[in-house]
Amino acid sequence: MRKENAMVLSPGTLTRCLLLALTVAGLAPLTGLAASPTVYEGALVPDAQEPPLPIRIELSESERRLSGQAVTEKPLASSGPVSGNRGAHQDCRMTARLGNGATLEIDGQCTERLLQGTYTLTHAGGMRSRGSLQLPVRKDGTLPPASRQDSLKPDTSLTSCINASTRCLTSCPRGEQSAEQLCANRCRSRYQACKKGSS
Repeated sequence: MRKENAMVLSPGTLTRCLLLALTVAGLAPLTGLAASPTVYEGALVPDAQEPPLPIRIELSESERRLSGQAVTEKPLASSGPVSGNRGAHQDCRMTARLGNGATLEIDGQCTERLLQGTYTLTHAGGMRSRGSLQLPVRKDGTLPPASRQDSLKPDTSLTSCINASTRCLTSCPRGEQSAEQLCANRCRSRYQACKKGSS
């Protein structure tokens, strides 16, 4: 009796074959965000002479659709759901419906290590503020390794200014309006000085 030779695939090979089959079928996610949520953290930097707004955005992607949660701190402490879409070349557009009727619209690029672009923040009364953002990925409370930030070197000093301003704002006293406003103004002055020095 002749025995048939059976082909045994290793788990790694089987996984690659499955991913290849899904990609051909158009079911596998394209390059970009990982299947697990990606957390971006930093600050929104207004074009006007206003202090940066600390923000954290958690994003997931499924078939080019983006979803997640956005959390902002003072001076606009709020949170809300995020929805959007990914286009070509890692372009992405998303909208966050924050509390108190505020809406945050972001147009930029989102990768596995950085969310950057421009934003428009519309308040409930219709007042709008515009600016830019550059939010690095946070993993276990740490920034990406320096080796993964080589392409970001031109913006490193600006990122440092944003991070320093975020720390300054979060350390401001809470509850006493005059002291809180004085601290926020001091943080804004330091940020402007730092930003000027990095340009």
